[in-house]
Amino acid sequence: MCQIQCMYVITDPNLLTCAEGCTGCLYTGSCYGCINDYHEVVYYVPGVYRYTKCKKSCTTINHCLDCENSNICTLCDEKHYLDPKTSRCI
Repeated sequence: MCQIQCMYVITDPNLLTCAEGCTGCLYTGSCYGCINDYHEVVYYVPGVYRYTKCKKSCTTINHCLDCENSNICTLCDEKHYLDPKTSRCI
């Protein structure tokens, strides 16, 4: 179960740390822009928050947005789904 501290909102800009690929952070720690070769992935928790991370694009795999290794896709774009047997977007 979530403790109170995990819901803490960072209000001091000096304490913000952006994940790899971010051009900057909002006060919540969410990215507000991504550098080249990265794309935004938005996570929603209905009625609670919207959080954005930057993921490295998988340019070698069609329709794949995120890879575990160079050829193992873990996330497909919104028009495709991940085939669990082949780790490809179809």
